[in-house]
Amino acid sequence: MTTRPTFGIRLPNSGPFAAPGSIRDLAALSEALGFDVVWVHDHIAWPTHRRTHFAAGSIEAVTDQPPHFFESVSTLAYLAGATRRIKVGVAGLVLPWRDPRVLAKQLATIHELSGGRLIPALAIGRYEDEFDAQQVPYRRRGRITDEYLACLHAILGLTPVTTFEGELVRFRDAEYFPKPHGGVGLWICGTAPQAHQRVARYGQGWLPGGMSPDEYAAGAKALEAALRETGRSLADVERGIEIFTTIAPTDAEAEAIARGSLEHQWGDVTRGAARSLVGSPATVTRRMQEYLAAGVTHFEIKFICHDLEMMRGMIRTYADAVVPHVR
Repeated sequence: MTTRPTFGIRLPNSGPFAAPGSIRDLAALSEALGFDVVWVHDHIAWPTHRRTHFAAGSIEAVTDQPPHFFESVSTLAYLAGATRRIKVGVAGLVLPWRDPRVLAKQLATIHELSGGRLIPALAIGRYEDEFDAQQVPYRRRGRITDEYLACLHAILGLTPVTTFEGELVRFRDAEYFPKPHGGVGLWICGTAPQAHQRVARYGQGWLPGGMSPDEYAAGAKALEAALRETGRSLADVERGIEIFTTIAPTDAEAEAIARGSLEHQWGDVTRGAARSLVGSPATVTRRMQEYLAAGVTHFEIKFICHDLEMMRGMIRTYADAVVPHVR
C-alpha cells in the first residue's frame, strides 16, 4: 500500500464529453500534471433515458443525442498505449457480464504491455435492464461475481497450469499466458458486507463511492473486521473513494456550477455536497483531509463541469492548489 494519498482523474469515456480526442488529451494532461491514475468506468448497453447519469460532465451538458459510451477494457488498452507513466484503471468493471477466462487474458495483456500500470476495480453491476440486455440473470449477479472472481484469481496467479471447477466455469490443466509479472492487483467496488469479504479474499484495493467521511470511516471499520478474518489488515489494501467534485475560486461559484447535478443525483445540494468535494481550493483541501482521516488513501476524482475547458481548468487547479497541500 502507498504511504501517501494518490489521486486519479475520471476520464469521459461516456456522456456529453466522450470523444477519442477528449479522452486522449485529458489523459495526457493528467499525466503531465503528475496525477497517479486515469480512470474510466464500465457499462455496455446504456439506454438513452439514463443519459443524465453524470459519470463525467453534468446534467447541464447533456444533449438530446444518444449517449456515447466507449467500452472500458478496450479504452484502457488505448490509454495504456497513449501514456507512459500514469496508471490506467476501470471502476467498476462489471464482472458478471464477462467470461473470466477472456477477461483474465485481456487484463494480463494490458498489464504486461503497459509495464504493470493496470488497476481493475471490479463490481457486481447495478441496473437490471443492462443484465437483461447481456442475458445475465440479475438476481444471481453476486454469486456469479464470486465464482468469476475466484476464476480470475486462479488464472492470474503464477501457477503455469490452471484447473478450475465452478458452477458456470470449468476447465482442467489450461495454460494461460502471459502470467502478469508481479500479479494484477484486483480492487473491489461496493459498500455491502459482501464487497468487504471479496476484498478480504482477493483484493489489493477497495473502491466504494458516494460516501461522507463518517460513512467511509464506518465502512473502513467493517472492512477491517473482514480482513482480520483472513489474517490481513487495512495496511494490506489501498482504500479509495469515487467522489464527485467541482472546484472554483469560491464556494458559492462551485456550488452554482454543481447545483443541478447534485440535486439530480442526491435530491438536494446539502446531501450531495456532504458526499462530494465542492468548493474553493481551500474547502476542497479541507474536505480531502477529512476523508484521509476516515481512512482514504486514493481519490478517484469525477468532475461536475459544464464543458471540456472547464474540466481542464479544474484539473489544473487540483494539481496547483489542492494536491500539493493534501500530500
